[in-house]
Amino acid sequence: MKKEREVPWLVYARQPACVFFSHAAHVKMADIDCVTCHGPIGESESLRPYQENRISGYSRDIWGKHPLGLKRNPWDRMKMDDCAECHAQAQVSAGSVQTQRDGCLVCHK
Repeated sequence: MKKEREVPWLVYARQPACVFFSHAAHVKMADIDCVTCHGPIGESESLRPYQENRISGYSRDIWGKHPLGLKRNPWDRMKMDDCAECHAQAQVSAGSVQTQRDGCLVCHK
């Protein structure tokens, strides 16, 4: 492993500007391990290739590797329905949801 090397900061999971995501709420408050969403990235010595959609500018990690949007692992994509699916499995709501509109405003600003 090379030392004293600058880390190439590429945002693999950049969300749209209207979306707010708090790592603190998931990692500290919900006690979710990084591997749950990001996969076993700490087990490798190098970064996986960064692939960006040339039209949207989003990383492939957002929309997924499969052309139809299918996923094999939870970390294959990070779309809104994946968040909703995880919340449903864990039986948690997104914040203090009182109405459908309030529920949307927890993540969408």
